[in-house]
Amino acid sequence: MLYTKKQSDLLKESIKKWVDIIQGSGCDHGADNCALCKEYRIEKYIDERYTADCTNCPVKQTTGYNFCKETPYIVWISLSCIHNSNGAKNLILYNAAVNEFDFLKSLYIKTILFRKFEI
Repeated sequence: MLYTKKQSDLLKESIKKWVDIIQGSGCDHGADNCALCKEYRIEKYIDERYTADCTNCPVKQTTGYNFCKETPYIVWISLSCIHNSNGAKNLILYNAAVNEFDFLKSLYIKTILFRKFEI
């Protein structure tokens, strides 16, 4: 999938977040420190019912799901709750963070390859 420059730039910012977590200098605060969520997550109330959507987020465009469902982030968030940590404080969390980093990096690499070989 070919993302816009803005989407690619936000992907890079999100990847940087996970690099920092892996290196021990960053933490995950969910949507609050995710460049993609800050830009694309739309929260609203419809008939007094809360709803949210991630329209135009590269992750949703890839998976078809809101809120990073069907991505390594879901495993990360579950493990971080179990281990009461928002950083890669042990090997289990480190591996989960690497998986999320790898996933985001794969999306970014695909967009670079699409641009490089565009006809």
